[in-house]
Amino acid sequence: YMSLIKQPFGFAAAGRPAVTDAPDQSEILLHYRADTGITLNGSDVSAWADQSTGGFDLTQGTAGRQPAFNASSGPNGTEVVDFAGVTGGDGDLQNTAWSHANPVHYFLVFKINAWGDSEMLFTGTASHSVYMQGPGTPSNTVLTMTATPGALILDGVNYMNAGTWYLGSFYYSDSYNSGSLNNATPDSNTDDFGPAAKLAMACNTAGTGAKGDFDIAEFLAYDEQKTGGDLTAINKYFNDQYDLF
Repeated sequence: YMSLIKQPFGFAAAGRPAVTDAPDQSEILLHYRADTGITLNGSDVSAWADQSTGGFDLTQGTAGRQPAFNASSGPNGTEVVDFAGVTGGDGDLQNTAWSHANPVHYFLVFKINAWGDSEMLFTGTASHSVYMQGPGTPSNTVLTMTATPGALILDGVNYMNAGTWYLGSFYYSDSYNSGSLNNATPDSNTDDFGPAAKLAMACNTAGTGAKGDFDIAEFLAYDEQKTGGDLTAINKYFNDQYDLF
């Protein structure tokens, strides 16, 4: 059976910012939050509606590839979408119509539950992706933004541990890219990543190894790099909900 989790526009639980409280509404390209816009197929997610004006809803028509919904396992008891993969299979939602020229600044609240060979959070094409690199089953790993001709490796304070919630901030343009976790000082490089060709949230989209398992509570994308007061306001919007740092 199908059911829809759709809070009234602008509504939020007591003390929680509404979806429309995200800063700089006119500059938002994509916005997914697990407390609204979820279409369920039983306990699994068949669609996740974009809360921005773009209308880039994420869908998955194949039941065996639909991620799970959990109403209270996120930080502060918030809702999450759980992307769990198995050997030879994926858990993913996609919108193949998504395309946007750089720059784009992504923010997402996520947790790795278990490491697999690799697990993607979102991706453009085979040569343009942003993903969690997890060879084997390490206790922690680096966040890698990969592309031809190079890659951005976030290390040091940006190492991630399974079971910990993070706010990830990832910016890329045609000449400059950066990323950080939980408001840490970002790492950056000058590789050309090119514009994304599609949007996908997936455990893994290739290979036959063991897939990873991760949760997403919220995903937000802007059409420019956010710094200074804008970045402070965005971090506050997330921290008022999730208390991540």
